[in-house]
Amino acid sequence: MRQIKNTMIHIDIQITSKAKRIPSQKTLKKWIQTALTAHRIRSADIGIQIISAPKMAELNQQYRKKSGPTNVLTFVYEEGKDLAGDIVLCPAVIQKEAKKFNLRPIERWAHIVVHGCLHLIGFDHEIDETEAERMEKAEIKVLKKLGYKNPYF
Repeated sequence: MRQIKNTMIHIDIQITSKAKRIPSQKTLKKWIQTALTAHRIRSADIGIQIISAPKMAELNQQYRKKSGPTNVLTFVYEEGKDLAGDIVLCPAVIQKEAKKFNLRPIERWAHIVVHGCLHLIGFDHEIDETEAERMEKAEIKVLKKLGYKNPYF
């Protein structure tokens, strides 16, 4: 558990994917902590799972009824007043998207990790256009704090 100025943020990272070029645990934690701090979240218990494309496809089908792997799935848990949940990431999809969007892989990773964290906080781009814009603005703000460019240009 890591305590930062009256905050208690616990981030557990599990990597079962055999993919190469996965960001370091330190980097993943920095991205999550920056997103949480930007939204005044002081207490959280977050799991990050980095899994294979076949496993992600299985979860995507099971929980979203969509076929094929996706870049990120977020699972929010109801545990008292603290933010708690899992962010599940698929390196194969993230790296493929980096090429598709002409981004450095690290930029796409940062965007998707922040995106997943914002889902944990309560943002949901699938509700309507207003919520999608609100989430995009929040992503841009956090990514800027991290030194990354706007992913929507």
